[in-house]
Amino acid sequence: MPLRSALLPVLVALGVCGLSAWAVRSPLDLQPAASLPAAADADLASAVAGVDAAFAERWAAAGLTPAPEAENELVIFRRLSLALHGTIPSLEEIRAFESDRDPERLARWTATMLADQRFADYFAERLGRSYVGVDEGQFILFRRDRFNEWLSQQLRENQPYDEIVRRMITGTGVWTGEPATNFLTAAYANDQFDRNELAGRTVRAFLGQRIDCAQCHDHPFAHWKQAEFEGLTAHYSELQVSLVGVEDKAGMRYETDAANTANLVAGPIAEKVRKVLRQNKLNVPDEAVVQPLGEPPTQWIVCVPASDVPQMEAAAATTADVRAVIRIEGDKVRAFDPEREHVINPGGAVVRVAPPSVPFGDEWEPEHGTRREKLAAWVTHPENRRFERAIANRVWGLMFGKPYYAAAAVDDLPDPDDPVTAADTAILDLLGEDFRAHDCDLRRLVQVIAASKPFRLASNHPVQRVLDSGEDLSEDALRDLKQTVAELEREWAVYPLVRLRPEQVIGSMLQAGHLTTIDRNSHLFVRAVRFFRERDFVNEFGDPGEAELEQRVGTIPQALLRMNGEFSKELTQAGPFSAPGRIVGISSSTPQCLETAYLVCLTRRPTAAEADFFLNELEESRRRDKGAAMQDLFWTLFNATEFSWNH
Repeated sequence: MPLRSALLPVLVALGVCGLSAWAVRSPLDLQPAASLPAAADADLASAVAGVDAAFAERWAAAGLTPAPEAENELVIFRRLSLALHGTIPSLEEIRAFESDRDPERLARWTATMLADQRFADYFAERLGRSYVGVDEGQFILFRRDRFNEWLSQQLRENQPYDEIVRRMITGTGVWTGEPATNFLTAAYANDQFDRNELAGRTVRAFLGQRIDCAQCHDHPFAHWKQAEFEGLTAHYSELQVSLVGVEDKAGMRYETDAANTANLVAGPIAEKVRKVLRQNKLNVPDEAVVQPLGEPPTQWIVCVPASDVPQMEAAAATTADVRAVIRIEGDKVRAFDPEREHVINPGGAVVRVAPPSVPFGDEWEPEHGTRREKLAAWVTHPENRRFERAIANRVWGLMFGKPYYAAAAVDDLPDPDDPVTAADTAILDLLGEDFRAHDCDLRRLVQVIAASKPFRLASNHPVQRVLDSGEDLSEDALRDLKQTVAELEREWAVYPLVRLRPEQVIGSMLQAGHLTTIDRNSHLFVRAVRFFRERDFVNEFGDPGEAELEQRVGTIPQALLRMNGEFSKELTQAGPFSAPGRIVGISSSTPQCLETAYLVCLTRRPTAAEADFFLNELEESRRRDKGAAMQDLFWTLFNATEFSWNH
């Protein structure tokens, strides 16, 4: 017993030491360069060559000489990390990358990053914003966190993108157990689905076009008609929430031969029709009448004249006066429950009923299946070029910081057959064709873009350097140079300088505060700090929401947050586990301190001029307080313009 009592404190102490060692261990077991995934195969190389050839042809036709490729591959490595993980690479990753001597190491590391859990989590959040927005919605019926977890799992398993989209549109069940249904419940409010919101989001998110304006009237600047929007909306008319979760409740109550429409005459209901409707559980009071829609009519509504609708009943239901919808479909005439139909202006003087329809490609809709299943098949149909163009444009935007077709918002692409913009969107068709040919593989799409010439160009063109030199130029020469720079940027002949998004800024600050990689394997405390700090920082910095790929300007409050914020202060302190403190402890010389700090913060080594300046400052400061000197250096690098831009 005394021995046991004596051993207990020792065991507790050993346990604490073990936990402490685990807390600061390297969280990512990086594979050695020799065993990293193999480089892209010949098929991928062929796709990349096709994209590069298309760009070369465009540049030659415009008389442009593209910028040279980035001199240091660490620049491209940083771009990849920001695009795929939302943060700069850790010192641990930089060392592993530099130890890889394979000439195709960028392709190998792209594949490694895509296989990392951080890619699935980060891209799920980015893509999820276009699918369910950023609002938390009604917690009882909508769980954004569960949706993002599900989407992350789909990306981790590399599920075909078209299948992911079909699951979102056709999902059934409870939103916690079947998270794909949160795409639908995100539009649930006031005890009903907003069918218009679902139709608009479906086209924006999956087809990359905005038709919301056609909800109320024909689009004033595009070809979209109100009837087309209503037809798309009608595909969600059978959608409902019940005890089993999200489900479709078929609205068809009766079917007979189309020849029987002879009994559908405007005015009082024929007794034969009334009897059939009542037998099929359609509430048809004695005062109900038949109202034809269209000339000649292909639809009829059975309704109670407005003056006869009891006030309480009319106020209780949006379709109180419409009791049945009758429609010719093929060689059949069918009667439907109005609650399962898209009835426009119910109770008004002019009532319309929109049957499910699509604005183009009618033949892409299958004959059988629920309305949502038909819509999903139409959206993802192999001949629907809008589908692959939309995801190619969005993924390009996530890789570069702005969409390929930058003349409009990422979800406002022109039509594929628009002759005016055909040349400007040809690259999207090229990427889309390869995407379709390879089973809608999102990872391959990323790999093709990452290996393409535009992604690997330098961000500083010789023409821009002339402009920045301050050389005395004539007005004409200055104007010509500015026009050339604008054309270089428009044609992707230079890598664009793009301000980092808020989550990339805070992700980079967090990663720069640690020498080892922060990921899901990191200590619970580190991950908790990241979660809460990132959320608070993004909220305070300003979350652009669904418009995160639109160009934005920096603000004074944002700069002050990075300069004077409490979190910035914590990350730059030279503590025993922080990057500044550990660099001081492991570096044998001041030059090594400086180089390591630059690699950690900016993913590059200091230039000769920077080294000359900072070494003198550091040497003098280190004599007094090494930790304070490194803290000042980190603060300076955090607030450098270069830190908060992708380049």
